Amino acid sequence: MFTIGKLADTAGVSSDTLRYYELLVLRGRDAARCGDVRKRAVEKKRQLEGKIRSMRTMCKALDRLIADCVDETRPVEGCAILAAFEQPETTARTD
Repeated sequence: MFTIGKLADTAGVSSDTLRYYELLVLRGRDAARCGDVRKRAVEKKRQLEGKIRSMRTMCKALDRLIADCVDETRPVEGCAILAAFEQPETTARTD
């Protein structure tokens, strides 16, 4: 079974494009109900909320790195921000 992302990649379109046409298909189905569209809207909202949480976590981590970078004259080799990005993900996470 394909996920929407894999199917979109296979078709050479974005997931949003595929979902757009999927909603159009729902409109043309006699058996489709408003609840079918609602389910898709609820799922999209859940996905967006997850992305927002992730972005907030990244913003907080960047805020900490920026606050820790007080010596703007330090050579780039000693840059704490770059060092944090070079660490493996498991140790670089700050959430």
